[in-house]
Amino acid sequence: MPAFSFTEELYRPLFAELGVPLTLELASGTIYTALPDGSPLLTLDHTLPVEIAQSGSTLDTMKPAAEVMAADMVLLGIVRKDLEDALVTFNSRTWHVIATLPKPSSFGLDDGTYALELEGDPDD
Repeated sequence: MPAFSFTEELYRPLFAELGVPLTLELASGTIYTALPDGSPLLTLDHTLPVEIAQSGSTLDTMKPAAEVMAADMVLLGIVRKDLEDALVTFNSRTWHVIATLPKPSSFGLDDGTYALELEGDPDD
């Protein structure tokens, strides 16, 4: 293990400050709301795309997304494939995970994050 950990030095403080509680329901029906130590499972909410005005029209820069710490997924025994077709609920909305993108740190995936591409709130 490297002396520096992106998870402990960067991501945990960032998620603690800016993250919101997450309910993660896998396609298998297993539901997670907390880590094994009882602390809440957190996500960064990236569901509002940035709009760029361009010649009288607007362009969305990204699709709705959320971000989770890979280290938290490891603690819960969740691998990337398990996130496919999951439902995530945060900020009073439920979304369907349609794709995942690993965002490893310099020390590998387990020390990075996963971006979750989301599809509209199925509760709408």
